[in-house]
Amino acid sequence: MANQELTKREDERQPIERTRPARDITPVVDIYENKEQLLLVADMPGVEPDGLHIQLDPPELRIEGRVPTPENVVPATYVRTFELSDAIDPEGISAELKHGVLNVTLRKSGAH
Repeated sequence: MANQELTKREDERQPIERTRPARDITPVVDIYENKEQLLLVADMPGVEPDGLHIQLDPPELRIEGRVPTPENVVPATYVRTFELSDAIDPEGISAELKHGVLNVTLRKSGAH
């Protein structure tokens, strides 16, 4: 990111339809934007890198993070789905999970 300010966008929560015996949690996600990219910052406490799954099936981006739980406890999973516009380069997506905070960078088409 070449010294460009990111502007925070409003949170657009989407309901999650439960179809399995698990505790799904909609994580809080802050969305920042500049000319070159979008940055999604998701709070996912307790999720480790091996429990994180990010799937891109254009136009949808789905993030899912499973919290490790004891065997007798219903698993908790953070789930959030975003519909991406054509302005996002599907080859320009990267993610980093650190201390329970997931940063997903979405490069805009034509941005280098």
